[in-house]
Amino acid sequence: MTKQSFDAQFEQLLLTHTSRLIELPNQQFEKMLEKSAVEALELFNLDRLSLYPASRPQVNLKQYITMTRAAGIPNFQLSFYEDDAESYFNSLRKLKSITTFSADDFAKTDNGVLKRLDKEGVRWHAIIPLEIHGKLWGGLSVSSYDEKVQAPDHEQLLRLKLLCQLWVCSWRYAILSRNLSKESNEISYVIDPLAALSKRQLQVLSHLAAGRTAKQCAELLNLSHRTVETHKYRIMEAIGVKTNTELVKFAAQHDLIAY
Repeated sequence: MTKQSFDAQFEQLLLTHTSRLIELPNQQFEKMLEKSAVEALELFNLDRLSLYPASRPQVNLKQYITMTRAAGIPNFQLSFYEDDAESYFNSLRKLKSITTFSADDFAKTDNGVLKRLDKEGVRWHAIIPLEIHGKLWGGLSVSSYDEKVQAPDHEQLLRLKLLCQLWVCSWRYAILSRNLSKESNEISYVIDPLAALSKRQLQVLSHLAAGRTAKQCAELLNLSHRTVETHKYRIMEAIGVKTNTELVKFAAQHDLIAY
């Protein structure tokens, strides 16, 4: 494929995906994303892509997406890699740009996930960090199983990154919109609940609602684990909720989630 032909196809793909994912009702999002992802795999000549947040709790809850171009290609189930996934996430957080791995790189790595990819038959792999509003949201992983196929160049990967950032924004909005449209199940919030919370409590709430553990919150805010737990208890008491689900919904309704 010539560069001119690729550019024209990518522009059309981007326009089509924008229309699908933004203009259609969000309840159709997953189906449309699957179609868009397969089309992207075809254009970039890849076999599999995975879109996932840089948060182990969210991955454990299967809040990630993995798509394959053809039957017989296994999905990239990060949550099943147990301890190996931690090194993969740590490497993602350290990345400043797109990083690629060839078959030769697999043979040299100490990363358990990459070793498994090599054993699985992957011949080329790339990790693309995705930032939303200047903050690391997560990553995109793409793989090819055929060593004879030419891997995408850096410019093509940048275009794939742009496409995936559109997916992420649409995906997160679709989830948030569906969650907020559900009935409250008799959750009763106090009048003007934000006024009852201190600045520090608002910070703790925003990180807890993003799926971070009390330990992670403590590290981010330079607090002790016990202090975070105390803040959480007082927050729930102040806003009139009793469960973590209600706490997260409250934060979402007031746009307080620290992604």
